[in-house]
Amino acid sequence: MSPETRKRVLRIIEEMGYQTNALARGLATRETKTIGLVIPDIMNPYFTGITRGVEDAANQRGYNVILCNSDEKPEKEITYLRLLQSKQVDGIIVCSSRLEDERLSSSLSRSKRVVLVNREPVNTQMGSVMVDNQGGAAAAVSHLIDLGHARIGYLNGRPTSNSTNARLSGYKETLRRIGLAQDPELVVDDSPDINGGHRAAIRLLRLKKPPTAMLCFNDLMAVGALRACLSLGRAVPDQMSVVGLDGIQVSEVVTPPLTTIRVPQYDTGRQAMEALAKLLADESLTLPKVVVPTELVVRSSTGPCPNHA
Repeated sequence: MSPETRKRVLRIIEEMGYQTNALARGLATRETKTIGLVIPDIMNPYFTGITRGVEDAANQRGYNVILCNSDEKPEKEITYLRLLQSKQVDGIIVCSSRLEDERLSSSLSRSKRVVLVNREPVNTQMGSVMVDNQGGAAAAVSHLIDLGHARIGYLNGRPTSNSTNARLSGYKETLRRIGLAQDPELVVDDSPDINGGHRAAIRLLRLKKPPTAMLCFNDLMAVGALRACLSLGRAVPDQMSVVGLDGIQVSEVVTPPLTTIRVPQYDTGRQAMEALAKLLADESLTLPKVVVPTELVVRSSTGPCPNHA
């Protein structure tokens, strides 16, 4: 056996010994040093930021992350949750689940260490990290009202999302509190992406009495709304004000730069992993709900209502 071959054989033996020891430690502690993360749309930069926050915090604690993208499909989400449990991951983070409470609870019945993001816990064993979606939407509507807008459209996302419901509630409650009429035709549902925002905005802009401002479920829909305004010759912000939600990077580089509600996505993911780490240390803990604040960022896409004296 040549010296080079001998070295290779010894290295393989050493590696096998390390892997065997690692497996033994895992069997003894029942740990895999992996966690699962389920998100609804890997193409949405909002979830990319949350994923990075989870991953960095997990790696710092010696955990690897298995990322699962459900494509906004509830059945695919269930499949991934079952897969993660069959792989015996140490814990699971579910971001913006599209499942009803009963189905989510049933799908996670075999997991004791779970943290939900943007979702109220479906049992007392789960941790929860919630963005202040209702407060963020309320701040956006208040900003538009301060500019003199009274007819404000809302580009709504998917009704299966808790974030959608919370943001819609913030929109409606603020109008009610100010005493402005809620016109049902000003709320348009569509997919939470650029194309969905474009379609929804076109519908609002073609109303007999269109709004003077539009609040969008997220920044991607707001980019679609800006495209719709451009295609129909509505100058932003002189003839139409547009506000997004999430504060993703694209909001800074579109024309005009987008007024938005900034959500600290990275910090949301980091806090979700920190909550899960506490459950990994003691699964009997009852964790308090974490609420992540939002921030209004005013840019050039909003201006005074053109009809406001």
